[in-house]
Amino acid sequence: MKELPIKKLIEYNSYSDRRKATMLGNLQVESVFSKNSDARDYWHRSLTAIRKSFRLNDYQLLIDRIESISDDLSETSVRKTKIMYERNIQILSNFLEFNYTRLVPPHKVSFIPQKAEMSIISVSGIQLKIYGDDLFSYENNGVKHVGAVWFVASKNGYSNDELAIFVDALYRMLDNNLSDDYIVNTDYCLVVDAMKKNVLSYSQIMDKPTKSKLDLIVSEMSTKL
Repeated sequence: MKELPIKKLIEYNSYSDRRKATMLGNLQVESVFSKNSDARDYWHRSLTAIRKSFRLNDYQLLIDRIESISDDLSETSVRKTKIMYERNIQILSNFLEFNYTRLVPPHKVSFIPQKAEMSIISVSGIQLKIYGDDLFSYENNGVKHVGAVWFVASKNGYSNDELAIFVDALYRMLDNNLSDDYIVNTDYCLVVDAMKKNVLSYSQIMDKPTKSKLDLIVSEMSTKL
């Protein structure tokens, strides 16, 4: 089975028992698994622009991408494609007045390239794929810290419980790969819902007494595979 994107866990958790069984069967066939793997591409044009805009703190990049997608929108008559373009424009518009400074600490940050091997974590024998590419480090009183921002999108936005699954996975990726050299700052281990503009940090969920939703979903999946 290929690595499983986190959004697939969320989809699985929303399914009926019958659809869960179908999904698990499909996940064991790479060709079938890959047919839904283009979901991330649905938001590619908006999320890549948002990420670059965040890194450079440059909102003109959003305006340029809105204009580019608008041009394509005016040239297509395919309803499904029109809706996709409109949703990407909506997300980009959401961030025209978004305050990026709330996503990083008040220190000089340096972005860290995410190596391919860093993006995979293993939970209950299942390999999970983390797309949180915006990793950054900074120093505070001579101590090196690391944080990350993960911009995610869905057609109706995510609930806080669903965002918690993303940020839980993001923290584990940082902890697994960078905690030997940095302190993982849980306040700046963040997931951002691009549709709703909601932001959730790992520090907001880390002390909850209930068992991790990510662990519960993966544990259920692993027992049925």
